[in-house]
Amino acid sequence: MTIRSIILLLAVPLFLALALVNGALLYSQERTELEHALREQALATAVTVAEFTREMTDPGKTLAQPNRREALEAALAHVEGLGALYLVEADRPALALKSGGQEWDLTALARPSRPSVRTMVQDGAEGWVIGLAPAGEGRFVAARFSRAPMAEHLRLIRRDVVLIALGLIALASALAIFVARRLTRELDLSRRALSGHVPDGKVRWRIREAQDLAGAVRLMDASGEAAELRATLVEVRKGRTRSLANALENARAVEFAPCACRTADAVIAMRASGAIPAGSFFAFADMEQGGAVVLGRCEDADPVDALAAACHVRRLIEASASQAELGRALDLAGQLYALSDLVVHEWRAPLAKGALQLVTLAQADEAERARVYLKAARGIGPDEWLASLDALLKPTGIFAVIGPPCSTDCGESGNEVRFDRKDSGEAADIEHFTH
Repeated sequence: MTIRSIILLLAVPLFLALALVNGALLYSQERTELEHALREQALATAVTVAEFTREMTDPGKTLAQPNRREALEAALAHVEGLGALYLVEADRPALALKSGGQEWDLTALARPSRPSVRTMVQDGAEGWVIGLAPAGEGRFVAARFSRAPMAEHLRLIRRDVVLIALGLIALASALAIFVARRLTRELDLSRRALSGHVPDGKVRWRIREAQDLAGAVRLMDASGEAAELRATLVEVRKGRTRSLANALENARAVEFAPCACRTADAVIAMRASGAIPAGSFFAFADMEQGGAVVLGRCEDADPVDALAAACHVRRLIEASASQAELGRALDLAGQLYALSDLVVHEWRAPLAKGALQLVTLAQADEAERARVYLKAARGIGPDEWLASLDALLKPTGIFAVIGPPCSTDCGESGNEVRFDRKDSGEAADIEHFTH
């Protein structure tokens, strides 16, 4: 959709709704007032004539006198819209004080006990409003007023409402087209300014928001260009610094990132610190009523093959659910790869509260420093302890700590592993050197 069509769809229905609502209110108010005025006029005419003839013994003879007749006709001439006026008396023909052009069956009317108004519709016409008033014993006055003038007036109001609605539609369309042209002109100016066809100094903005939009688009373009430049520089830097050692380091950081495994019975934290051989690995086997931590190295002349072997051995160990399966997994790994410095630490649940078990694969002095630090840093969880060990002592080797779960740190039963890895996409760098 275009801006012009959107504004037209919004403005035209709004103006049309306003016109129709106001027209409906005007029509309803005019109809109510006209109906009320016509009923009041019919009632007032009937009451006035009834009081005029109330004291007459024989209204027919009295009103037949020329002076009386002329006076009555002169008075009725000022009553606008009066269609017919009759004096009805029981057992006598109705006396026409003013006869109308249409026949009127007065037999359906009965003498009212008090002045009243009726509305009648006959033969599909607009109908009449009839005022009735008692005029003495046994007789009453009936005044008939046609509703045709009122209907004509209401028809003219409906016509005016329709004309006003059409005028407002035309006005709304004109305003919508004007506003849409202003907006499209500014947007086209923004497009030409951003594309460089119009210099920034010669751009004359008439709508401040359009200027702000152009500035935002220009800022987005600058940000996109900066992001592309930064990505290009990163790729260039990676191309200069890419080597087998860097690829292995990145892959190892992804595959053997520090992790913490939580079970219902224990918390196991494992971390590789410092510069260690590519085939070094750590793994945890969750077994019934306990578990096992396995540390070791896969020896191979090719560091890429050593890292791949370490990953395979770890998966074999993690798939073990009992001591027998763990033994078969280690036997299979020993047949497939050259394992060295293998450390297997098993425990049975439950662990003693507050006790931490340290498993290391490192030089003797590094392992001793870690044990001393373990005694000094008490009261923290295994994963926090390993993080502080790596930050403060910066050791070289593989370390694992097993401890009982605490009330605030453990969740539901089962394994929950948290990794702190670098960008996993960098692990793909190793493939660059294996093809």
